Amino acid sequence: MGRYNPSAPSQQRPAPPQSGGRIHKVLWFVNKKAQYGVNMGSYILCLVTIDDLAKASEIAGILVEERLAACVNIVPQIQSIYRWNGEICNDTERLMIIKTQKHLFERLEAVVKKMHPYEVPEIISFDIQQGYPGYLRWIDDSTEAPA
Repeated sequence: MGRYNPSAPSQQRPAPPQSGGRIHKVLWFVNKKAQYGVNMGSYILCLVTIDDLAKASEIAGILVEERLAACVNIVPQIQSIYRWNGEICNDTERLMIIKTQKHLFERLEAVVKKMHPYEVPEIISFDIQQGYPGYLRWIDDSTEAPA
């Protein structure tokens, strides 16, 4: 099949194996690193909800400034329906979508927890299984490298 050409619309990036054990997956990721110049499996999206737009902007600025995040999108209005202290709540919130590297999650989480006004803030992450290699390299360049 040859090398993946991101500018060829008909080509799809191969997905990581769903079976075959841990060694098989590690070898797949090593091969993708050599092939695309990025370490597939080392990137995450983090979601954080917050009630205050100014506070969301402040947190986002610090995360990017400290190179804990490459980019933070702030969705200015979402409707959240949830249970809190035995009551059903229906509130308007802001959603922060944070792009970063997996090794930075614990430090990112500590900054958000310290600055966030909620008693129990939503700070969750999802692995980025696939992505445009140029964008993933930009995440590498914009965040702190692994130690």
